[in-house]
Amino acid sequence: QKGLNKEASLPPIALPDITGDTVALHSLKGKVVLLSFWASADEASVRLNLELKKVYERYRSRGFEIMEVSFDQSEAVWAKAVRFDELPWISVIDKDYPNSTTAGNYNVKAIPANYLIDKDNATIMAKNLTPSQLQDKLGSVLKK
Repeated sequence: QKGLNKEASLPPIALPDITGDTVALHSLKGKVVLLSFWASADEASVRLNLELKKVYERYRSRGFEIMEVSFDQSEAVWAKAVRFDELPWISVIDKDYPNSTTAGNYNVKAIPANYLIDKDNATIMAKNLTPSQLQDKLGSVLKK
């Protein structure tokens, strides 16, 4: 039903990035966004991030962005992980997890988790994509 309403949108997300500035999901309207959820202590999340870097490099100039929400409890630990892994995309933190409104709104039960959001910032095109599935989807959505 939401997809039929031009005013429809996804639950809002506005969280601090590594510099302390608030970044809102709606500010990325016009780009295909991978909304990704992770934590630096989760090995599967870290492995996924390292694979996503290749996909991001390939598609970011074509209108693709990653907004990654960390569920770390410590800003220092999170910031260190972002810098260490040289994550080039938007990284924000939600220290309220597991009582996070964002996690509840997006039904995140386990990490890593992700949603591929269309340029309209209102349509979820896919969820929990592997890097190869993401690359295939982006290849068809973001044709040159």
